[in-house]
Amino acid sequence: ASITCSPSPAENYTIRLNNASNIILRNLILTTSGFTNFESNYGRVIDINGACSNISIQDNLIIGYTDTDLYMDENSVIYCRNSPSGNIEISGNRILHGVWSILIEGSNLTSAPLSNLVINKNHLEGFYYWGMELKYLDNPVITGNVLISPENIRTFTGGISLEFTRNSFDISGNQLIMSPTDMTVYGIQLGEINLVQSNVGYIRNNFIAIHGDQTNNYALYIYKMDKSRIYNNSIHIYGTPGEYSSCASFGSGDDPVWGYDNEFKCNILSNEAGGYCMTYGDD
Repeated sequence: ASITCSPSPAENYTIRLNNASNIILRNLILTTSGFTNFESNYGRVIDINGACSNISIQDNLIIGYTDTDLYMDENSVIYCRNSPSGNIEISGNRILHGVWSILIEGSNLTSAPLSNLVINKNHLEGFYYWGMELKYLDNPVITGNVLISPENIRTFTGGISLEFTRNSFDISGNQLIMSPTDMTVYGIQLGEINLVQSNVGYIRNNFIAIHGDQTNNYALYIYKMDKSRIYNNSIHIYGTPGEYSSCASFGSGDDPVWGYDNEFKCNILSNEAGGYCMTYGDD
């Protein structure tokens, strides 16, 4: 089955799940025709709103809006923001275009995070800002995804961003192929993650390739995080040397609570574009 929609500023979605539970979207073709009023581009395909639970989005073709002149979250293919939802699974989908492929945020980290998010074995291609931007989560799992950014983006692009997360996380077995932009390219970014007690966060068995073209390249960028376990990743930066380039960058900020009990083992780093394999600082 195929479902498409012509959005508007007031109704910007093809499918909206509002305080819904026990829903499966499977083997569908979901598209948007998109809309622009020169203030924003509107192209959300799936909008998860309110306190949803037990939502599964499996094995779909999800096609976002191709007009990306304006970098607004109204043009996120899968969108969920300020939501205390739980048990959301996004797996086996092919997700194309949009400014964000997946933009998901809980309400806040202390009392209403979005819990038990699973993003597994999706193919994301053609995003212009972030493939995945994820915040205010409890125990997310991001595994086995393929992310391919388009070429000739004029400002910035990134693969996976995870910030403000508690209890644990797992980012494993993902492949990121990042093309050059006019400014900055990130592969995986993590920050503001202060895990407690015996919980740890895993970044393991990921492959990150960045084609730099006189750009700032940060293949693995980590700031203000503790209890991370970074194992067996392969990182390759190649192309024309830029102003700054690093396979792995770590920063703890000026707060002494950050930046302890991290492990970095058995990773392969190759920077053929010049710059650094690893940088570490307190700012």
